[in-house]
Amino acid sequence: MGDFWHIWKLKFGNSSQASVVDGCSNEQQSIADTFASVFKSVCQPNSQVRHEQFKSVRFLVNCINIIFKILSLVFSILVCVCLFFLLLTVYL
Repeated sequence: MGDFWHIWKLKFGNSSQASVVDGCSNEQQSIADTFASVFKSVCQPNSQVRHEQFKSVRFLVNCINIIFKILSLVFSILVCVCLFFLLLTVYL
């Protein structure tokens, strides 16, 4: 097991950091800002129309899920009420 860590340290042990990342100097804030702007430009919808369609479909799916949860709760309450009345008729 010691050989594994010895080889690991030989291969990955040097933790020198890059002084230039994508044209930015060693300043962490400028590197972070560059990363943020690249990430923002990549994560844009291809088509605004399709993006709006997907948002509306997602909204409808969320509404349907809420309706099913409410119906499930109402059904559970009805089952409990029916069981209560069934027990009342058995014990009275």
